[in-house]
Amino acid sequence: SLRGGRQVFITMQLPNSLTVGGTDRIDLNIAALNSHDGSSAFRILVTPVRVVCANTQSAALRNHESSFSIRHTRNAKAAVQAARDALGLTFTYVDAFQVEAERLIQQTMTDAAFDALIDATFGKAEANATKRVRETERRRRSRLHWLFADAETQAGIRDTAWAGYQAVAEYVDHYAPVRTKGDEHTARATRVLTSDAPDRIKRRAWTALAQVAAEALGLDPDVPLLGYYFKSSFFEANPGLAQAFYDASREAKDLLSGDDAAWEALRPQMN
Repeated sequence: SLRGGRQVFITMQLPNSLTVGGTDRIDLNIAALNSHDGSSAFRILVTPVRVVCANTQSAALRNHESSFSIRHTRNAKAAVQAARDALGLTFTYVDAFQVEAERLIQQTMTDAAFDALIDATFGKAEANATKRVRETERRRRSRLHWLFADAETQAGIRDTAWAGYQAVAEYVDHYAPVRTKGDEHTARATRVLTSDAPDRIKRRAWTALAQVAAEALGLDPDVPLLGYYFKSSFFEANPGLAQAFYDASREAKDLLSGDDAAWEALRPQMN
């Protein structure tokens, strides 16, 4: 619970994970948050987490939401249906997330390009900024460059745009200053759940990187995505089918992302 029990949350890890670039594992979690004082709606958040450093991923994906709100209602059936709909949308978000993540890991990133990413994400101090502001910026930039160039958490993805994003995410989750009289790690974890600020920073970084990566690969920055829609009554009549369908879709994507020969069978159907 948070804030003296006024807010409660539960996190649930989905049974499947993603692998970006064939090596970088991303676990998929769902966090459900609710308030007992009426201060906020019931929310479901999709929170992919990079296993090697426990970074929470927040991608600014066009037309795909990672957070869904459900109004408080006395109609239990309506609330359950709304929750099912929101959970169904998580699969769409996860698919779009992996498409763009694969683009980022294929794109190389220089130190100069990472420096530009820092400016695009956090801004740059004005020439007449105070000494305190300039020192804060210097420390942040130094820590970010260390995370990008030297930290073991980026060892397997070094010098890629994906590593650039992970350096930003790791800084926000584990190093960014936080105001607290207690434990800093707990305060940062609480901030991730209760504040939009960490998400906004990560989304700015993701947006800047995704645009550059797509253009470098000659691709449309808007992610093409095939979606599926099923009525809840169909799944009720066919229990277990939703998970089986998701498993089959994920296995197909994993095969195509790691086996060039698998594309040969599809080539005659491609434009």
